[in-house]
Amino acid sequence: MKAESLRKKKNWASHQKTWYGKWHVWLGLIAGTIILIVSLTGTILVYRDEIDQALNPELFKAPAQGQKLSFGQITEQLKRDHPDWKPEFLFRAEGNNHENLPYRAHLEGKEPEREIFVNPYTGAVTGSRIHDSAFIDIVLEIHRTLLIPVVGRYVVGISALILVILTISGLRLWIPRQWKYLQSRLVIKRNASLSRQNYDLHQVLGLYSSPMVLLIALTGVVITFLTIIAPVMFLVSFEKPKSLAQILNNKSVYVKGAKPISIDSAVAIAQRAFPPKSEIRGVVFPDGVKGAYAVYGQGPYVTKTGDNNFLYVDQYSGKINFNTAVDLPNTGKMYLNWVTPIHYGTFGGSVTRVVAFIASLIPSILFITGLVIWWPRWKGKAKKKLRKRRTMSPVSDFESPPNPNQR
Repeated sequence: MKAESLRKKKNWASHQKTWYGKWHVWLGLIAGTIILIVSLTGTILVYRDEIDQALNPELFKAPAQGQKLSFGQITEQLKRDHPDWKPEFLFRAEGNNHENLPYRAHLEGKEPEREIFVNPYTGAVTGSRIHDSAFIDIVLEIHRTLLIPVVGRYVVGISALILVILTISGLRLWIPRQWKYLQSRLVIKRNASLSRQNYDLHQVLGLYSSPMVLLIALTGVVITFLTIIAPVMFLVSFEKPKSLAQILNNKSVYVKGAKPISIDSAVAIAQRAFPPKSEIRGVVFPDGVKGAYAVYGQGPYVTKTGDNNFLYVDQYSGKINFNTAVDLPNTGKMYLNWVTPIHYGTFGGSVTRVVAFIASLIPSILFITGLVIWWPRWKGKAKKKLRKRRTMSPVSDFESPPNPNQR
């Protein structure tokens, strides 16, 4: 009985591994090219700020000159100097040494959309560019949407989910049939043939990188499908589910003849509402008479990227409609402070960025090594099927079938 039970377990394990192998191969072939593109663009985006500043040094010059102007003062100066401009938002620079970098503003209703760089000490415009034509922004759009409107975002998200499945199925395929072969699965055989070394590289690289790749892929899925995941955040926190539309209440109560509060007043309200020692990162201006101010802040936190918060302020009454610091459950706060920083490796500084760079690059290497493994096998199977058909055919491949009309 024991022998029979052991035989059934072995057969089940073998059958299971066969199906894992099929899923691994076909999902890899279906989504592999997209994963390759997203992987390579992801490696660039890990160092997006440094690359952007290196490619456009003339745009990123704003040496410290005393005290910075307020967001309101900068906006008023932009309106005076450029009366035909209508700024949509104004944000301080991100990255190292941001004190010597200009602020960024986007102009509303401009086609193509323009990005304006503003000296925070003088309010003078230091440069501008067409936003969508900037190299980093093109790379970002490829990474997020493959430059395909609407559908592309979800294609990328599904590919990230497939990468999760590929990683898990790859780990299952890596498990040796007998544990005495474990050591051979942990190293690359240097004296073996090139095809064997490629096979070992695929297995070993996939094994050691699996935790990092899983984190990158899972955070990518969460970022893409946030509208679906947002209600789940509340459920997990044992709160009533809310959609993104309910969470982001960015409307003001308009009363005829009401005068909007100033930008600096909205910033002051936000400063008092944010956690202590928070620094204002930027302001999004109200969209029409029913829009609200959106103010973004950043405070000290366990991650290098800080404690990120934002809130909406009614542009007439100054009432806070929504504040992530108090209105989001803990799962929502985790999203703000961990998901994107983990995805790009910015949460721990230079070391974690290097790790994220490697983790972003590895899926493309696994796709190429996987193709090198699959192609000869597929070619061999195709030849085998062809030979089988030839042996079964009554007509020789080197002879033409007889023509009944020929005498």
